[in-house]
Amino acid sequence: MTLQLLPQERIKYKTVSPIANLRPEINLLLCCTRIDIDTSTASQIHKLLQTDLDWDYLLQKAYQHGVLLLLYKSLQKTHPELIPQNISDQLHAYSQIKTARNLFLTKQLCQILDLLGTDNISAIPFKGPTLATLAYGNLVLREFSDLDILVRKDDYLRAKELLIRQGYRHKYFPEHEVDSYQAQLIRDDGKVGIDLHYEMVTKDSCFPLDSTPFWQRLQPLWIAGQTVATLQPEDALLVAYIHGSKEDWRSLKRVCDLAELIRAYPQLNWEQILEPVERLGNKRGFLLALLLACNHLSLPLPEAVSQKFKVPPQLRFIAEQLYQELVCDADLENQLTPSDGLSFFIGGLSLVRIANTDSFRVRVRVQRYWQLQRCLPLIRYQRPEEYVEHFYHLFEQAISDRVRTDKLSTHLSGGMDSTSIATVAQNILAARGKPFDFQAFTLSSEQEQQEDSYAGLVAREIGIPHNFVATDAYVRAVPSMQRQMCLPEPCLSIPERDPFQELTKLCAAHGRMVLTGFGGDPALYFGEFYWLEWLKHGLIGQWLAVQLHYVSLYRRRPTFYFRQGWRYWQKIAQSISPSPTWINPAFVKRMDLEARWEKINADSLDQISRYGMGNSPYWSNLFAWADPGYSSVLVKHYFPFFDLRLINYLIAIPPVPWLVKKTILREAMEKRLPEAVRNRPKKVFDVHQNYSQVMQEMAGGWISNLLSETPILPEYVENYDLLALLEKPEDITPGNRFLIERTLGLAYWLKTHQSENIYTHKNTVLI
Repeated sequence: MTLQLLPQERIKYKTVSPIANLRPEINLLLCCTRIDIDTSTASQIHKLLQTDLDWDYLLQKAYQHGVLLLLYKSLQKTHPELIPQNISDQLHAYSQIKTARNLFLTKQLCQILDLLGTDNISAIPFKGPTLATLAYGNLVLREFSDLDILVRKDDYLRAKELLIRQGYRHKYFPEHEVDSYQAQLIRDDGKVGIDLHYEMVTKDSCFPLDSTPFWQRLQPLWIAGQTVATLQPEDALLVAYIHGSKEDWRSLKRVCDLAELIRAYPQLNWEQILEPVERLGNKRGFLLALLLACNHLSLPLPEAVSQKFKVPPQLRFIAEQLYQELVCDADLENQLTPSDGLSFFIGGLSLVRIANTDSFRVRVRVQRYWQLQRCLPLIRYQRPEEYVEHFYHLFEQAISDRVRTDKLSTHLSGGMDSTSIATVAQNILAARGKPFDFQAFTLSSEQEQQEDSYAGLVAREIGIPHNFVATDAYVRAVPSMQRQMCLPEPCLSIPERDPFQELTKLCAAHGRMVLTGFGGDPALYFGEFYWLEWLKHGLIGQWLAVQLHYVSLYRRRPTFYFRQGWRYWQKIAQSISPSPTWINPAFVKRMDLEARWEKINADSLDQISRYGMGNSPYWSNLFAWADPGYSSVLVKHYFPFFDLRLINYLIAIPPVPWLVKKTILREAMEKRLPEAVRNRPKKVFDVHQNYSQVMQEMAGGWISNLLSETPILPEYVENYDLLALLEKPEDITPGNRFLIERTLGLAYWLKTHQSENIYTHKNTVLI
C-alpha cells in the first residue's frame, strides 16, 4: 500500500462572476470560500472590499455556514489591507482558536486509533481531520467539532466499551443507537466528542449506502505526523454527498467539501462513484449535488458524469435556485416573486421559493399540487408484450425505491394488489444477496376465510412469516373512554374499535417500514367504465384513438364495454349514501353541507378512477391515518401504487384491454403469483354480517353514554337521530357504517380531550 498524496495540480477555476440581486457581502463570501484565488477572483474580491460592507453581517453569515476559516485565509491572501483592523483582529483570534482546536482533535484521533488498534479493532476515520486533509490539503482550513470513526459491526460494542473505560460516556440516551447505527460519546471533561459508527447511514435513509466495500479500498493518509488508513477519495465523496443531503444542502461548508474533493482529484473513478448512486435510485439527488458544487467553484460537470447521465434543464435551474437559497437574504427575497406556492421535489429536497420565470428565461407549467391528468398522449406499442414489460419494470422500480431496509413488513390480503407487492418485494430483497427479515401481516375474519387462505398461500409460496390480526372481536369492542394516545385531530374511528391500529402496532414492532397495496383498485380498474368518464369530460378524441389502436394491434373489433360500464355506473349510483340524517341542521346550514354532499356524489365517477388518486379526499384521509403524527405509532407506510411514474404510465396506456379487471397486473405476475390468486375475481367487501345487530345491542349502552356525556357534541350531532338509526339494523349500509364510526370517533375525541379545553370558540369546525 503506497502513501496517498494530494494531487499537485487541482482542476483550474473558471472566472467567477458576482450573482445579481445578492448583497455584496454574500458575493464576497462566495468568492472567498475556495482554496485557491485566481487573478479574476482576486479582482472581484478587491472590487467588493471597496464597497460599503456590513462586516458584522458578513461574519455572521460565514459563521452560520461554517466557512470563517476559508474567508479569513482568502482575505489575508488577497487584500488584507482593506480589512478593518477590528475585523482583522476578530478573524485572527478566531483562526487561532480553531487552528488549536483542529490540531488538538487530530492528535486525539491518532491516539484513539492507536488505542483501538491495541485491541485489534480496525477503524476508519472520516469527515473531520481526514476530510480536511483530503479535500483542502490543510487541517486548518475546515472547521470540525468532533471525530467520526467507523468500525465493523462485530467490533462495535467492544470499541464502545473500550472508549467508555477510557473516560467517555454517552452524550445522549443510548437507546437511539438501534436506529442511528452510531453512539455519540463525549469525554468526561467535555473536550472531545466521538461519533462511533458501525454503518455510515441508516438503512431507511434516502441513500442507504453499504459501507462494507470501504474496508477493501482503504488508502493511507499522512496527518499530524502519522499515517492513518482512511477512505479513498471516491468513497469520501459519496460520504460528503450523504451528509450534505441530510442537511438539504443548507450549509455552504457541505458544498465546499464536495466541490474541493472534485477539484482535488481530477482522476476520480466516476464509474465506481456512480454505480451505487444509480443502483439505489439517487441519480437526480446526486446530480443536483454535483451541480451545486460545480456552480460554486465555476467548474464544468465532470465529463464522465455528463456522458453517463443527461442532465435535464429543469435540474440545472433548480440547482441555481438552491445555490442562491443557501445564502438568500431579505434583499433577494423581495426581488423574487413566488408563483402560488410552487414546489419542486428533487432527491428528497423541497425548494419552495421559485424565482420569477422571466428573470431566468425558463417556462414553468403551473398545476395544482399532486394533481393528475385525465389523459396523457397514448402509448402505442407494436406488441402487447411491450405494455406488460414496461409496466412490470415500473412496478418493480416503484417497490424497489421503497424497500430501503432489510427489515420490513407488508400488508397482505388475498387480493392481487398486496400479494403482487409482497411477491416483488421478496424477489428484490433476495436479489440483493444480503440477509433480510420480511414479514406479512393480515387482517383476518371468519367472514372472509377465503381471503385469509389466499394470503396464506402467497406467504408460503414466497417463504415469509405470516401474522394475523383477528378483526371479528373489534365489532363488539367497548372502548374504555380513557385516552390511550394524544391524537391531533378527530379520529376516523375509535382506536380501540379499529383493527388497523393493532395491525399498525404489530408492523411497527417488527420494523419501521411497511408496504401497502392501497391504490391498486383506482389505478388498475378503469377499463370497464373509462368511456363514461371520458364522455363526461368531452374526451371523445382520446376514446376514438384507443379504439383505432386496438384494431391496429389486435386486428379485430374492439370490445366497447358499454353494457358493463353502464351497469357499473348504476352500481355506483345505488351505493351512494344519502347525507347523514343525524347531523345538526344548524351546522349543516352554516357549513352548506348539503351542497357539498351533492357535489361529492356528482363527482363519484371521478373519485373512484385514476384521477381520484390525486383528487379524492378518501386518499388524503388514508395518508393522514397512516402517518405516525396521526397514529402515534412509529412506522412509515409506503404506497407503491401511488408512484407517479407508474400512475402516469397507466394513464397513458390504452384502458382496453389493460385496465379491464386488472389485466396488465395479472399478466405481469404470470409465473410469479400462484395461479389461484392471479386468476381469482375481484372481491368486494361488505359490512360485517353482525355489525348492524351488534350496534343495535350497544346503542343503549356505551354509545348512548358517550353521546350524552360529550358536552359540545350536540353542536354537530343530533344524538337522538343517530341512536334511532342504530335501533334499525336494516338501515345500516356499508356507506353509512363509515359515517357512523366517524361520528363516534369525533365524540370519542371530544370526550377524551375535553380537559385540555381544545374548543374555546363557538365557530370552531370539527369535521
